[in-house]
Amino acid sequence: MACQHLPRDDHSRHVLMTNRYDVDLVRQGEVWLIQRVTVDNAWTEGDPTVLSGI
Repeated sequence: MACQHLPRDDHSRHVLMTNRYDVDLVRQGEVWLIQRVTVDNAWTEGDPTVLSGI
């Protein structure tokens, strides 16, 4: 998964990240639920302080 975050009021700053997700799902009747999720950051580019506003 690749995602880019930009502050609403300052698009001169950004952080671009690529992550791998490993998810265990369980079925409960007609619904699938996330039992466990692990996010492994592959790489980051930019200003990571952008994430402090989330």
